[in-house]
Amino acid sequence: MSFRIASIVSGLFLLVTINVAQDGGSTQRLDFPNGKTSTRVKGAVDLMNPDAYVLTLRAGQRLTVKLKGNGVFVRLLSPTNRIDVQDNQRFDRTVTETGDYRIVVNCFAPKQLRYAFDVRVQ
Repeated sequence: MSFRIASIVSGLFLLVTINVAQDGGSTQRLDFPNGKTSTRVKGAVDLMNPDAYVLTLRAGQRLTVKLKGNGVFVRLLSPTNRIDVQDNQRFDRTVTETGDYRIVVNCFAPKQLRYAFDVRVQ
């Protein structure tokens, strides 16, 4: 029974992650300062209000994300909505598709949790 409940909860989090802009949370395009390949982002999320950041990448580019914050995690969704990274606080990967990727910050807490992350594209 606990496996079934865990499966249902995981499915719900996936739906919330994919539809982040429809029901709370925020979605915004991630902009880098002129001449820079990295930036820092700050925000706050709760269980039903994840934040998503969109950035356009080319296949073969390297994306590094380092998230700071207790109880928060990050997911990376490809342009085809494939989950490339799930529930981590940091990752470093070469992307395989060209298009708009979404970095989604979420948590399992009903209260608001603050976060900051550094993102670098090479």
